[in-house]
Amino acid sequence: MTTVLVVEDNEKNMYLSSFILIGEGFNVIGAVTGEEGVEKAPI
Repeated sequence: MTTVLVVEDNEKNMYLSSFILIGEGFNVIGAVTGEEGVEKAPI
């Protein structure tokens, strides 16, 4: 399964993006800020 990092500060956009990606079979990691995204990035 492919993992996607979504960095989005708008709650509704985060929900919609995650909902669509999960529906397409992706594993989603969500972050609200760029700094949080860097910390959560699966490197």
